[in-house]
Amino acid sequence: MARRSFANAGLLLAIFAAYGLATALAQDTCICPYLYDPVCDIKTGKTYSNACFAKCAGVDAVKAGACSLDSSRRNDIFPACPGNLPVVRCMQPCSKPCAADPSAICVANPCGVLLTYRGYKIGACGEVWVNTKGDVVDACMVDITTSCDGGAPRVMCSLTSPTCATATCPGAPASAKCIVKNCQLTYQGQTLSPCTPIFYNKVSGEVYDCTAPLPRRLLQKQ
Repeated sequence: MARRSFANAGLLLAIFAAYGLATALAQDTCICPYLYDPVCDIKTGKTYSNACFAKCAGVDAVKAGACSLDSSRRNDIFPACPGNLPVVRCMQPCSKPCAADPSAICVANPCGVLLTYRGYKIGACGEVWVNTKGDVVDACMVDITTSCDGGAPRVMCSLTSPTCATATCPGAPASAKCIVKNCQLTYQGQTLSPCTPIFYNKVSGEVYDCTAPLPRRLLQKQ
């Protein structure tokens, strides 16, 4: 009987130890869903991807929604469009958080022309990631040639996949650059698929629509 009691006690201790270890591991690893439902730390002005990440960081005073820039700083990033150009309608800009820094704030270029902000050239509907002071968060800036969506697998294109050597893009001028990526990238509100030739402006980063015919006046200039 005594042996059974000691055995039961030992089993309980093992269970409690395992539970404590599992709890500690859970706290250390802080596993949260990759769901963008941002909350703002009202004390520091830092944005977290969701309440789980905020809780893991020890933040208890939050409000729903991403922390935002005040209007004066937002206007400093992209003031009125030059030449009184109208604001363009972008397709789902800033639809995903910055994986490198979830606290970064995304601001889309609302003008239909290339704009420059603190050394970065931002095409129409392009995104610039900043902190609450308006400084660019370099780790969040997307490079069309090297960046991939977070968690996007790298693929090996088949021998029959189209290449830049054979692909054409009626909507792009002769100066356009062409690349074929081995991963998916969400870029300037568009989803760029792997193993597909992508024609873009090497200065502004703008991606050309290869399904649209080039205007006759531009064809005559080439």
